Amino acid sequence: MVSQLGGHDARSLKAVALEIARRPSHVAALISDTEPIGVVVARASNVALDSLALIGPALERWGGRGSGTKDFVQAGGFDVDPAAMLRMLDESLDLALSG
Repeated sequence: MVSQLGGHDARSLKAVALEIARRPSHVAALISDTEPIGVVVARASNVALDSLALIGPALERWGGRGSGTKDFVQAGGFDVDPAAMLRMLDESLDLALSG
């Protein structure tokens, strides 16, 4: 799931993503609706995905900062159009899960 959530701060984005990732085979990549953009990525334990690698292209392209583990990453400070961030996360997720 890649989505933009309105009315959520970093803490509540994290809570929603972690709740989604509790379900087997689920991945959540969520962005805030405020600028600068905040991003969280969480994955279920049975999903072969490195959350840090998923957010890497956005960090390289738009700066910001982030940290986490292969299971969960939180990043922020992105000065980018939310639609562009959603596209990049969706493409990166598709690529990571297909390879």
